[in-house]
Amino acid sequence: MKELPHDWLTQGHIDFEYKKYLLLAYLQEVKQQFDHQRLYPFLADLVFHYNNLLSIKQNGELIKKSFPQRITKADLRNLKLIYEKMVADEPLMEELNDIMSFSIPRLKAALDEGKELYEYVESKVSLTPVGISPLYAKEGYLLVQERLKVETKIFRYELTVFTGAEEKYRALNLQFLESVRRRIGHTFEHMKLDLVKRFPELPNPATYLLDADIMCPYQETLIPVAKRSLVKELAGRAA
Repeated sequence: MKELPHDWLTQGHIDFEYKKYLLLAYLQEVKQQFDHQRLYPFLADLVFHYNNLLSIKQNGELIKKSFPQRITKADLRNLKLIYEKMVADEPLMEELNDIMSFSIPRLKAALDEGKELYEYVESKVSLTPVGISPLYAKEGYLLVQERLKVETKIFRYELTVFTGAEEKYRALNLQFLESVRRRIGHTFEHMKLDLVKRFPELPNPATYLLDADIMCPYQETLIPVAKRSLVKELAGRAA
C-alpha cells in the first residue's frame, strides 16, 4: 500500500500542490482497498492522519501527540523550534493552513467511507457464547465460522486491561490454534469440550462463536472486526 508518512505535512518541501498530490495518491490507494473490502490497517491509518491534522489545526502548534510513534524529547524540542520559525514566516503558515483546509475534509470523507464499510461488515457477523459462560472471561476461545466454509477456525484469546491517564484501554491477543472441519454430530459445543480436554488449565473456558454471513478478506477485515466485537462483548460483561 502507498503509505502517507506520519509527518507528511511538514516533511520535505512545504508546497500546496505537492502535498495535494501526496494526499490524493494516498486516498486513491485507500479507496481501492475499501473497494475490495479491506479495512485494516487502512482504516486505523486514516483515523491517525485525520486526528493528527485536527490536533495541529486546532491547537496551532506541532505538539508531541502529532508524532506518537517516533518522537523523542530531542525531536520535540526541534519541532518547537521549527514551529517558531514557521510562525515567523507568514506565507509558510498560510501554505500549511491551505494544505490542512484541503486535506481535512477529504480525509474525513474517506474515513466515513471506511466506517460505513466497517458497520456493514459488523452487521453481517454475530457473536454468541458457546455453552455456559463462566464469570471469568478474560481468557478463553473464539471460534470463527465463515459463510460457506466447512472449517471452523479456533483461536485462544487473552484480554489485557490497562489504565491510562483518563480511561481504561483493552487489548486482545488472538493465538490461532487450528482449523477443525465441521461434520454431522460434531457441534460447536463438542469443539469446546475437545479444547477443555486438551488444555486443562482452562477447565471452564469462556468460548464464543463468531458467525460471519459474508465473504470478505480474512486478515484485513474479518479478524479485526471479530476482535473488536469480542472486546465490546467482554467490556460489556465487565461493566
